[in-house]
Amino acid sequence: MNQLDVWIYELAKARKYHAEQKETANKAIDDFKRTDPAYNTASQNAQNAAETIAELEKAIKEYALEQYKLNGAKSIHDKVNVRIFKVFNLTNPQRVLSWVKNNLVDALIFDEKKVKNYAMKIGAIDGIEITEEPKAQIASDL
Repeated sequence: MNQLDVWIYELAKARKYHAEQKETANKAIDDFKRTDPAYNTASQNAQNAAETIAELEKAIKEYALEQYKLNGAKSIHDKVNVRIFKVFNLTNPQRVLSWVKNNLVDALIFDEKKVKNYAMKIGAIDGIEITEEPKAQIASDL
């Protein structure tokens, strides 16, 4: 048995041991979660609290927005404010692209991933070189 065979054998053993130990650890966690009453109670309580939080936040935000619509007040409470945000909506992509090409060429971003995919699948592109590079691979099933 040469050195490479020894390494491959040891790697296979280490991978198997790792998988077994990971499975054992995950099973122990699952068993604990399933059987420990304190965990189950705390987990359910946390979920209930999260639902209560979501409901209260929604109600507070809806109330604040209603008040803003009624009287324009942005400060509803010392802990609740309405903030105004600018929102970008793209309504006509073709018109925007035409405008960008004429007025803001810097906004056109070179997408190297798309160019690479095109070159690898379709063929040559000026300024691109496709080469071959050797890389070692180890089979996952040893």
